[in-house]
Amino acid sequence: MSQRSVGALVGLLVEDKDLRLQLASDPIATVAAWLNAGFALTPTEIDGILQTDARVWSDIDSRNCSENSSAGYVSLYLSRR
Repeated sequence: MSQRSVGALVGLLVEDKDLRLQLASDPIATVAAWLNAGFALTPTEIDGILQTDARVWSDIDSRNCSENSSAGYVSLYLSRR
């Protein structure tokens, strides 16, 4: 279940500029809102999201990924680390 939540959140971040800005400006509140909304994240996944450089999320642009392509999201993420 957690893997689906992470995949869904990455997809949302890729598609939603406002969500990316929200995560960059207040990551703890953003993650807390996701958990309250029912996204299942492990402590390790939460830590990974919180420790990810905000530039990763702000640089994401759906034009850089193939539509609906998890491999595209992963490639973009890894290229920014």
